[in-house]
Amino acid sequence: MHLGIVDKLKKKGLNEEKIKEYLKEKGILDKIVNVAGTVINFNPEPKRISFFERIKNAITNKKTENINKPKYEYSEKKGLINLNDIKVRKYYSTSFKEELYYYITKTFKGLINSNFQQLSTKFNKEVEVFSNDLLTDEIVKEFFIKVFRDTVDENSIQSKRVNNVDNLPEHKGYFHYLKQGQNHIINSLDNYPDLINSYLEGKEDFIKIELLSNCKIIEDIIEFDYKYKFLIALNKKHNIEAASKDEIDKKYFQIYSEFSQLFDSVEVVVFTFSKIDSFTELFPSNISSLYFALFKHDLVSKNKTEFQRYVFNTHNIKFGKIRRDNIIGLTPDKKRYNDFLDEIDAHFPSKKA
Repeated sequence: MHLGIVDKLKKKGLNEEKIKEYLKEKGILDKIVNVAGTVINFNPEPKRISFFERIKNAITNKKTENINKPKYEYSEKKGLINLNDIKVRKYYSTSFKEELYYYITKTFKGLINSNFQQLSTKFNKEVEVFSNDLLTDEIVKEFFIKVFRDTVDENSIQSKRVNNVDNLPEHKGYFHYLKQGQNHIINSLDNYPDLINSYLEGKEDFIKIELLSNCKIIEDIIEFDYKYKFLIALNKKHNIEAASKDEIDKKYFQIYSEFSQLFDSVEVVVFTFSKIDSFTELFPSNISSLYFALFKHDLVSKNKTEFQRYVFNTHNIKFGKIRRDNIIGLTPDKKRYNDFLDEIDAHFPSKKA
């Protein structure tokens, strides 16, 4: 976690250039682009005419002018580039933006869970009146599709493809599109420098109080996340979209085939692979804390040796053993364990819809 890293670097006496270099070295800052400011004038500017042309127009018969007057007159629009107004645009790595995304879901977990429960209650009220299984199944699908459309852009291709409950294909790809929607939000974080700067400077109170009501991306993340969690939970309970080999990256499916007794699902493989692949240091501590967080949620079996075999075979990382005492007490390992629990909560909500 890089919360407050810039504030720490400033206290060490690093200037702005040194801080930028550090952020690049650590894979946080991707690139910096200087953009020239522009001034756009959308008011039509008449085409300039000479003095003699103005005299000629003045003595021209008005009727003839009206007859020959075109329906649309020529006009010019002016776009000026102000080279003196150079703005710095920073682009951050995907891994950092994912970190910030999950920090937002963790920070506003209460709001997300509250909205999740409200949506679940609304759903339960709609289905509890039906005793007929066929009618219940139809209502479940309709409710799922409605929330799906609310979560993605209702004018998007993926939303328009969902036309009729009775004509849905066997493998619908809902979660493929939802994941695309999540990635779009994550990539959009570059457009919110106030949020990024506040996070890097450790201004958590400012984020929780000021930016919550003034930063649109926070609202977007909260709204997307609780609906996404609901759809995941609803799908687990009613199996609306079955996993398909064609929809799952071959690499993850092969890992799951080899370690099916270890992992609860292919989705757990994807999450675990991504986390371990992002580690750049403290491999034994990070891996141990991740294992116990996954085990806490019943996402991996109680087989530490098998988990170590997975880590070695797949990531080529070999270490002594996974030790339970890594997460006891107020230690850095305990903090890592809690952070992993929060991320797992966001990815794998309760199976109870």
